[in-house]
Amino acid sequence: MNILWQRFRAWWLDSYIYLVFFWRTKHGTSTWKQVTVGFSWAGVLVCFVWIFVLVTGLIYPPLTLNEMDKNIGIVKEVNFPKGKFTYDNITLLTDDGKQINYRYVGHTQDKQLIGERVTVWSQNKWIILWFKDELHELQKEDGEFLKNYTYEKALENRERQKGWANTTIKTIVFFLFIIWLLNRKGLSKPKTIQATGDEK
Repeated sequence: MNILWQRFRAWWLDSYIYLVFFWRTKHGTSTWKQVTVGFSWAGVLVCFVWIFVLVTGLIYPPLTLNEMDKNIGIVKEVNFPKGKFTYDNITLLTDDGKQINYRYVGHTQDKQLIGERVTVWSQNKWIILWFKDELHELQKEDGEFLKNYTYEKALENRERQKGWANTTIKTIVFFLFIIWLLNRKGLSKPKTIQATGDEK
């Protein structure tokens, strides 16, 4: 396995992709090119993270309320964590004694739900690194629906996500093209002289 890795590494270090997209960025390139390429790579990284988020959402098709998990209970907590990459969450103590923490997009007035009896419809999803119950609809005891979820709106949102994913992929290609355009000509990298990856 170690020999295979060494051979792969030697092949990679001598490849056109490594030469253009990595090696020339650090060797014989002007400062403005290095800055532009660095910015482009940062854009590629951000786009890949966004693509990952979109894909994890698109894995799960929209459901009708009848197809979702339904739980009835008392709202125990409503939290709004601070941070750009965090979601609001609401904790429900169900009639059968289970405590479920839901991810959702809420409002500060939702704090008034604490102690109230509600019905929650949710979908268990893999979100970034773990599975989480995502709240789609909440109905108060007086019959009021707070999220106004509809299957049709969910389908529209899914199509928008597909459009965002398509645009993000095009943006990645654009950034990679910029890197290639700036580095397609330049110094030639010395050949790797042995499979360990040592260079002249």
